[in-house]
Amino acid sequence: AASMHFISPEQVHVLRRDRHVTGYVLSFTKEFFYTGGGSPDFIDTLPFFDNPITRPVVTLKDKKDKDDFLELMQKIMAEYESSREDKEELLRLYLATVLITARRLYVPETIEGKTISVRSELTRKFKKLLM
Repeated sequence: AASMHFISPEQVHVLRRDRHVTGYVLSFTKEFFYTGGGSPDFIDTLPFFDNPITRPVVTLKDKKDKDDFLELMQKIMAEYESSREDKEELLRLYLATVLITARRLYVPETIEGKTISVRSELTRKFKKLLM
């Protein structure tokens, strides 16, 4: 099944996949995202970032969701490769669309055996203050 995997800043990760699997990598900074304005807490509302007890994966179960996502990724690639004056603004809007769509489709799946300790939660909050 098609899926989106989210990796938080400084997160150690490994992605195991079959040989013939293809995909896209969309990497961005908070600074890039917030340059265009918007709520400074928006990214913190996304349940798949900096959450140590759930899997940061959004599964695209419906064909329409998968097709919409692929179309959006093609638009992002085309805009990224363009030399248009306002491309960064449009890329931010496309990125927001990806993140909002992913938040709508996200179904938390708890990682077996993981519980969040008070120390882990305190560390997560401290890291957010430093950023």
